[in-house]
Amino acid sequence: MAAPLFFRSKVRIKMTPLDAAIAWIQKGFSPVPIPHRSKRPILKEWEQLEITTDAAPQYFNGNQQNIGVHLGDRYGSTDVDCDCPEAISVARALLPATGLIFGRQSKPFSHFFYRSDPPLRTSRYVDPLDRKTIVELRGLSADGSIGLQTVVPPSVHETGEMIRFEDGFDRDPANVDAPVLHTAVRKIAVALAPIWRGTTRDDALFGGSSAANRMGTGGCRAVLPRLVPGGSRSRP
Repeated sequence: MAAPLFFRSKVRIKMTPLDAAIAWIQKGFSPVPIPHRSKRPILKEWEQLEITTDAAPQYFNGNQQNIGVHLGDRYGSTDVDCDCPEAISVARALLPATGLIFGRQSKPFSHFFYRSDPPLRTSRYVDPLDRKTIVELRGLSADGSIGLQTVVPPSVHETGEMIRFEDGFDRDPANVDAPVLHTAVRKIAVALAPIWRGTTRDDALFGGSSAANRMGTGGCRAVLPRLVPGGSRSRP
């Protein structure tokens, strides 16, 4: 199926939230209405929403709104969310190629979208010292249900920044075998973990030591990341 103009043109045409929601539906995603400059749905049971093009005007009525999309749906929609500059740099080298990448001005190339087969459960790698997220593979909830969503273009971040596609990456998400994608995300965390004497990469990944170095001012640490099951239900 040919992508709508919204996803194909480098020149971003100003669209209404309804137009954008329909474009996401045509791409095979399930949109979720979200208040403007927010990342959290307010509708009850939004996890069960399956908005069709015919029903979209009921949820996107012309007011300013953000748009989220379900993760872990029947197509295996998956978001690799990179939370620091080092993770973004490593991700671009280690993740499988995909046609759908977006971010915002202060955090470009921070969301890589895929279709995972089968759908993956969410996993999150954090700095063991300050508990900040390094990278998160966002898909199904820990119990295997749909319970997470990501805010997508052309929404507006809480900071007021536009969430926008990276140039040339407004196409289709790549279809990837689940083990391949899971391993790639795991490698991002490992790549940011120093190799300590007597510590294997697996030990480092799962918290074999609490030592850490910083990788650049203002970035995340080059740490021994810990795997934390599950993840936040909503992300920009």
